[in-house]
Amino acid sequence: MTPKAPLSLKTLALSSALLAAAGPGLSPASAQQNGGFDAHQFQLGNGMQIVVLPNHRAPIVHHMVWYKVGAADETPGQSGIAHLLEHLMFKGTKKNPDDTYSQFVVRHGGNENAFTSNDQTAYHQTIAKEHLPQIMAMEADRMTNLVLDEAEFLAERSVVIEEREQRVGNNPSAKLGEAMTAALYQNHPYGKPVIGWRHEIEDLQRQDVLDFYDKWYGPQNAILLVAGDVEPAEIFELAKQTYGQVEPTAAPSERLRPQEPPQYGQRRVVIEDETVGTSQLMIRYLAPTMVKRDPNLFGDQADPIALSVLAYILGGDSTTRLNRKLVEEESIAVAAGAYYDPNGLDYSGLSAYIVPAPGTDLDAAEAALNRELDLVLSEGVSDEEVATAIRRMKVELVYEQDSLTTGARIIGRALSVGGNLDDIQNYAQRLEAVTKDEVEATAKAVLKKKQTVVAILRPTEGS
Repeated sequence: MTPKAPLSLKTLALSSALLAAAGPGLSPASAQQNGGFDAHQFQLGNGMQIVVLPNHRAPIVHHMVWYKVGAADETPGQSGIAHLLEHLMFKGTKKNPDDTYSQFVVRHGGNENAFTSNDQTAYHQTIAKEHLPQIMAMEADRMTNLVLDEAEFLAERSVVIEEREQRVGNNPSAKLGEAMTAALYQNHPYGKPVIGWRHEIEDLQRQDVLDFYDKWYGPQNAILLVAGDVEPAEIFELAKQTYGQVEPTAAPSERLRPQEPPQYGQRRVVIEDETVGTSQLMIRYLAPTMVKRDPNLFGDQADPIALSVLAYILGGDSTTRLNRKLVEEESIAVAAGAYYDPNGLDYSGLSAYIVPAPGTDLDAAEAALNRELDLVLSEGVSDEEVATAIRRMKVELVYEQDSLTTGARIIGRALSVGGNLDDIQNYAQRLEAVTKDEVEATAKAVLKKKQTVVAILRPTEGS
């Protein structure tokens, strides 16, 4: 039950077969297939969205409920409340007290977990298909009937504080990640950690969590995804019998968040630690997402799909620019690469990193990394690089489709941030259409030093 990394754009693209939006009421929408997932979408009368992904290779199902709320929706001063609630959702209801739900899953050979991110919270189980009706009934029960006493709350809050210490307090890389993110976002709540700041977690009270639960957890703010050995019609009927009986709540109709102002200069974050054996450096650029481009920061030329191609050209695999030049040819680094996450309701980041080779000065390594990034702006990319990146990304999409859980995660991730289903459905074609000019224009719109953070982790001098 810990926050997990967001899905990549190449994973998001697997939903290219996603169907059109469902009609009003309880009428199912027919699936539109495009060489990918056979996805069927419905909507219950209480507003809950449902997506079914039939997969009959094994008699099991993967069941997920996504809530359209995450750490970035927290009230200022209450960081960590979304993640703490995720933990507390396993404490039971009057109908299913204590760990009844979890014991049911384990007793029948299944597994369960949950995760919180900036933009969503999701709960998921994988289990034999005959147990799905009970899973849906218990998940619907805890959607609005959570029971939480003071002792349980205090105990779990201590667990989360200890989790933070283990994941961040004793991990120099995690400390660097927190500091870098806080520096990248000058105003937006993405700048605080999903797990929360320790001093704010310590101040959270039981009623704070219950208020957050009452505000955000309800069927009209949730998405059900079921993948596996099922038929759409049977899931629709089960959903009506379980989730359909839950009354909608007053969840906000719009997620209003502070936005980023113009950024005027590069920031630098340096963390020294005696336990660090090898220095590392990362440059992170503020970037647009699939659902938001913010022309005030990126102009009109930044395209997230072209940006994903650029990230692949820079560091998609061992044959791409940064590794080939800095590791293989110049031997100035033992590792170098780049990555980009297009997900997010508001903003994202493109990151380039380098781990200097033994004996290489960190300043020299940073200069070499900047040189390669500057070459993209001054000399551009080649048609061959673009074509190769697109071809390899499409191959990866094919491999990633062979999974029971991938489809549910892709679609849940997209729908929970208001992704456009048509854009997702046509992603493969949009990827194929990306040109050299679009990649270069996007690079100039995003690779702006004034919108970056340089993050350095190095050993304490003399350690």
